[in-house]
Amino acid sequence: METQVDTEYGMVTVRRVEPDGVPEADRAWTASYEVTGPRIKGLVHVQPQFRRDSDGFELLPSEVEVYMASGRYSTRQAVFTVNGIELDETHLLHVGSPKDTEHFYFFRKREDFLRAELSDAGTARARAGLRAVLEAHYADPFLMHDHATALAKDRGRSRNVKTMRELEAKIAEAEELEQVIEGLRTRLGLLADLDLFAAAQRPAEPEAPVAPVVELDVVPEAGEVHISDLRAGDRVCVIGNNTLGRSVRREGVLLADPKMVNAQDWGKRVRKWRLYVDDEPGAEPARYNSLTLWPDEMVERVRDGMSRPLDLGTAA
Repeated sequence: METQVDTEYGMVTVRRVEPDGVPEADRAWTASYEVTGPRIKGLVHVQPQFRRDSDGFELLPSEVEVYMASGRYSTRQAVFTVNGIELDETHLLHVGSPKDTEHFYFFRKREDFLRAELSDAGTARARAGLRAVLEAHYADPFLMHDHATALAKDRGRSRNVKTMRELEAKIAEAEELEQVIEGLRTRLGLLADLDLFAAAQRPAEPEAPVAPVVELDVVPEAGEVHISDLRAGDRVCVIGNNTLGRSVRREGVLLADPKMVNAQDWGKRVRKWRLYVDDEPGAEPARYNSLTLWPDEMVERVRDGMSRPLDLGTAA
């Protein structure tokens, strides 16, 4: 593809060529141009501009970077001569339009690997040649789009790999934490069981003798009552926690007066009511028929011969 660009120094010819002077990994997004004109000659490479920062990669589709001349350590072979003078290594960044060439200054190459400033006339002619290259490049928006897309896809693969590795590291860290949490839960359950066994092996506190059931002249009223209002011999329907901490429902005779005790609840000692409820004839207060309830809970008192309907939603 060849383009003729009219400049203040005459007609300049810009021809797009294969980017052979560019590293193979960068050729998919690099446009190379041969430029010839009055006292102007060179090989220039143009590629999309992107920004590197702490967050990674950001493509700038409207900006390009330009390689006009290479040095002894350059990876791209570029050359640009003005008035027979070869420019020293020249890499221009953040070029947004052809008119941006007015902002750049150029240096001539010397034999001693040093650089010297180009004359004003040489700088003006170099700007004109570079402007011709950029006008030809910006005149093909489809090419610029394809190059920007190719560069973004190439950088995107490496960023995806980095993100996947970071994600895998976080997943492994979460799995390790889950194992630690599970171990702590196991230890907590074991300590709770040991506390329960130790409490069962302690000498039992002397309990008041079970009061015999006495026929009362006035039958207690049925319905919800506070636990402190219950007495041995009352028939109750109660939902509470057994010695394993599970919620159970029991209906039967209260074998002893309610007693406020220190009970185990999720590894803590708390104050709760203890009730012994059983419906077997001759039953005695024991661990298997004991229940604990919170101090402010209410209990259903049932008259003899009446049974409260089973609530399937709350029964254990």
